[in-house]
Amino acid sequence: MIKIGRNDPCPCGSGKKYKKCCYNDAEKNSKIERAQKKAETKEDLIKFINEKIAVYVFKVELISMFVRQKDFEWDKNGIWRIIEIKGDQTLSDFHMAIQNAFNWDNDHMYSFFLSNKKWDRMTEYSGNPIEAEGDDLEIRDMGLRVSKKIKYLFDYGDELEHEIQLKRIMEEPDLTILYPRIIKENGTAPLQYGDYDE
Repeated sequence: MIKIGRNDPCPCGSGKKYKKCCYNDAEKNSKIERAQKKAETKEDLIKFINEKIAVYVFKVELISMFVRQKDFEWDKNGIWRIIEIKGDQTLSDFHMAIQNAFNWDNDHMYSFFLSNKKWDRMTEYSGNPIEAEGDDLEIRDMGLRVSKKIKYLFDYGDELEHEIQLKRIMEEPDLTILYPRIIKENGTAPLQYGDYDE
C-alpha cells in the first residue's frame, strides 16, 4: 500500500500538490484512497488512477422475498432492472443503485455473494447503511466476465433476494451521464413492508 502525503505531487498528474488538488474533491480523493490500497508503488498508483474506465451493464432481478403485501402477484416476465455502472464505482454505489431501482428503504444490512450462493461467506461483501459502512471494492476489481451471475441480498430478516447478471461491458462511459443509472425496467416491485394484518 502506497501513502501520498498532502504536500506530495497529486497523483492525477496536474503538477499541483495533493492538498491543493484532488484532496479537496471528495469523489476524486475517494478514488485515490482506494487506489492507494491496491498500489505497491507510486507507478502502480498513477496507473490505477489513469486506467481507462469501462461501463458495466447488469440485469438485477428480484427473485424472492418474504412478502407481507396482500394479494401481490408477481409479473410473469419477472421484476428486474438494467443498471449501468462505471468500473471505478464501488459495491456500495451498486447497492444504492439497486435500492433506488426497486424503491427499497436502505434501512437494513446487505450482502453481495460473488459465487451466486446465498450465505457463502467465502465470497461475501457486505455493508451496513445504518452505520454508513459499505465495502469499497470497485466493480472493475471483481474479475467479472459477461454472463457471470452474483447474488444480492438485502434485509437478512425478510431476505429480499436478487440475482444479478453481467450482460455486457462497454469500453467508455458517456461523460454527459451520471452513473449509476437505470436504463430499462420490468415489473413493479412489491412494497418492502407490505400490508400488515391488523
